[in-house]
This record gives sequence, C-alpha cells and structure tokens, in this order.
Amino acid sequence: MDRKVAVPFAPTTFGPADRTDVISKCFSHSPSGALIAAAHMLSVAWQDGTAAMVNSYAEESPEKSSVLEVLRSKAKSPPAAVPQITGYRIVMDHQDRARIQMVVAMQDSLVRGLVILEWTGNDWAVDPSTVVTDMGEEIPDLTGYTAWGSPAI
Repeated sequence: MDRKVAVPFAPTTFGPADRTDVISKCFSHSPSGALIAAAHMLSVAWQDGTAAMVNSYAEESPEKSSVLEVLRSKAKSPPAAVPQITGYRIVMDHQDRARIQMVVAMQDSLVRGLVILEWTGNDWAVDPSTVVTDMGEEIPDLTGYTAWGSPAI
C-alpha cells in the first residue's frame, strides 16, 4: 500500500529498492519492474497530481519543463476517491521502452490509461509527452488485460 493506493513492493526483485518520502525509485530493468514503476508513478499522480508525478519521475529536459507548465496551468484536484488498479497490459517496444496500460476502478466504472516509460540507464522514467493526453477511456470489463495481482509475465 502506497498511502491509499494498493501497489506492489518487491525490493529485492522488481522494486522499488529505494523509497524516500512518497517517491519510489530503483525498479528492475524488466517488464515487471516497468509495471511496478508505473503503478507507483500513478499512485503519486492520483494522490498529489500529475505535475507531481512528472516532476518526480521524468528526466530533466526542455520537454519536461514545458509539460509541467501545461499541467500546472490546468491543475486539477486529485480525485476524491483514490482509484485502485484492477488490471494491466504490458507492451515492451524494446528492452528500454515500455507501454503500460492500467485499468482502474473509478466509482462504478473501469477506466484505462497508458503510461509510457523509458529506461534511463538506472531506472524507469515517465515519458512526459504522454501525460498530457486524456488518460481516461471507459471500458466494459477486463477482457484482454491481466487482473491486478496476477504475475506480470
């Protein structure tokens, strides 16, 4: 549990191996490590806002700065009820780029969103260009997704 969101901790295998305050770091360079990293990143976004997630988990770059400006100008309050992850799908574009689709329970519906991660040489980082898109497409069920709590691969 990361404050209010159920996220996995496997510090000796997939991560996070380092946790300070609310920021988790040092995930394994594997599909399972990317999945766990995405869950921890979304936990920060849901509880502290998307700008906090980008600030903590994106590599320093001009793109990160411009995305943060956009996010801060649109600042939304985190959801009143903290979403819980119910399913996922992992697509590895190559060993250093992962597309993680997460399905979350939001009140009476299931909503899917996409998190794109890049391996930075020592950890997974969120691709800041992907977080300003709409992350909330409603779906009827978990068909095509692995239920949260099942092995990643």
